[in-house]
Amino acid sequence: MPRTFLVGESSLPDADAEKAAAFGIPVIEVPGAGHNLMLDNPDGFAAALARSLTEVPVDSADPVDPVDPADQADPVSGHRSA
Repeated sequence: MPRTFLVGESSLPDADAEKAAAFGIPVIEVPGAGHNLMLDNPDGFAAALARSLTEVPVDSADPVDPVDPADQADPVSGHRSA
């Protein structure tokens, strides 16, 4: 599943961003923002979010194993059907 870690420029260095990068997760820095990315720089956040949604890593295109419906829990009761 594709994922991206967004971090505010003023929050750097950020241990969680470094961990994400170590696991191969792309890290996008939002300029002029701290911990409140969406409030500190709404346009920068929107641009970073758009970038993360359009830049899909090659390995994320690998097919994902389908989930067997019998393994799904009922959303109301939490019980499995199998």
